Amino acid sequence: RAPPGVPGTMGQRLVHVEPPATRPRFNNVEPRSREERLAIRDKDMLEKLRLEHRLKSNAKEDLNSNLLEPPPNSAGFISEADRFCTDAAGEEFADRQRRKLEREELVERKRVINYEREAKRWDRVRMEEKFEDIKLQELKESQIPELNKSSVKYNMITLQYEDSHDGQSLKYRDDLVKRHMAVQANKGLRHMKSSVNYDMITGEPVRSKIPVPAMPTDPGPAPEKTDPWANMTHFRVDSLYDNEPERHEVSSRAGGTGY
Repeated sequence: RAPPGVPGTMGQRLVHVEPPATRPRFNNVEPRSREERLAIRDKDMLEKLRLEHRLKSNAKEDLNSNLLEPPPNSAGFISEADRFCTDAAGEEFADRQRRKLEREELVERKRVINYEREAKRWDRVRMEEKFEDIKLQELKESQIPELNKSSVKYNMITLQYEDSHDGQSLKYRDDLVKRHMAVQANKGLRHMKSSVNYDMITGEPVRSKIPVPAMPTDPGPAPEKTDPWANMTHFRVDSLYDNEPERHEVSSRAGGTGY
C-alpha cells in the first residue's frame, strides 16, 4: 500500500526530486562578434576600459554635470538672468558716452599735433630771421662795403650823425667845440669897448651875452666786438626740415662755423 496522502503508484519506485532553486546554475556567455574582439585588442580601447573599471580612481565622472557650464560654486559661474543686460537705456547711454570720449580724444590729438607742427614752423621762421640779420650785419662789417663807405661819421646829405659809437664820438667833439666857441665869445664881449650899441661889421645889435650850451656827455670807449655766432646753433637752410641741424666748418672764418 501507498503511504497515506500519497496516491498510488501502481508498483513504481518513488524518486525524490530537489526543487529548482537548489539546482546548479550555468554561466551562459553570449559569444562576442569579430568586431568586438578586435576592439578589445586595441590599446586605447583597452586602457579606457581599465580606467572605467578601476576602483578608487582619481578622476570621478559626474554624468549629471554639463561640461559647458561651470558649477554654481565656481568663480566663473553666472546665472541666466545675469548673462543678459536688461537696462537698454543705460546701455545706449554708455555707448553714447564712449563715442563722445573717442571724439574728444581724437580732437585733442589733432590739436596737439597741429600745435607742435606750428610751433616748430615758427621756430624755424624766427631762426631764419635771426640768421639773416646776423648775415647782413657781417656783410656791413666786412671789407665789401668798405669800398663805397664814407670817411666821415655822418650823412653828408642830411647832416645827421651815424647811429654808432663813432658817430656819437664825433657829435661829442663837435659839441665841445661849440661850447668852447660860446665861452670865448662871451669873454670877448666883456672886454670889447665901442661907442655904438651895434656891431659895426654885421650891423646887428650888440648882445651882452651869448648862451652857452650844456656840457655834452662823453660816450666812453668803444665797445668790444663780439662774435654773433658764439652762442647759436649753426645750420644750413636745407637742414631746417630735418630733425637735427647740420654743422659745416668754414675755413675762411677763423675759429668759427657757418652755413
